[in-house]
Order: sequence, then C-alpha cells, then structure tokens
Amino acid sequence: MSEQKHAPLPWHEVVTPGFALGIGSREDEKIVASIPAGSDTGTADRAYIVTACNAFPAMMEACEAAEIWFSGSVLSAQEQYVVGLLRAALEKAGAR
Repeated sequence: MSEQKHAPLPWHEVVTPGFALGIGSREDEKIVASIPAGSDTGTADRAYIVTACNAFPAMMEACEAAEIWFSGSVLSAQEQYVVGLLRAALEKAGAR
C-alpha cells in the first residue's frame, strides 16, 4: 500500500465548535473533517466516514492477499468473477 498522506488512524467522532459533527484523529487530535450544522444525514455520514476510513487499511490488505492467493491458478468462472471484483475494488481504491 502507498505511504500514508492523511491524519493518523484511527479516527473518531468529535464535537467540533461551530459545526454539528466532526471527525478527528486519535493520535494527534487533529480535526480532519466536519459536517455543517443542519445536515439531515450528518450523524449517519460521520459514522460512515469514521468506519470506512478506519477499516480501509485492513480491507485493502485482505483484497491484496486474496488477489495474490488466486493469481496463477486455474480459476473457475465464479473464482474469475471474484478476482474481477477484487481487482476492481483495488483499482477504485487507487491501489492499481
């Protein structure tokens, strides 16, 4: 995986002055994102962002390991489909 260029993980939900919702880095307490007051989906967005960002490294590692596991093998049609999903996910995540 590429070098980290963002605030250290894990991130967590924080109270942000002037905003309804915030996301911060636990390591350096830096606010990395905030959602304006009055957002209808703010609470759900904040939880989704925190969960997705904190899970991202493990998900990438799992996808890369699975892709390596299947590489070089004779694959069934179903396995080829799964490898295609893995590669598409890695590409979408910027790993390709």
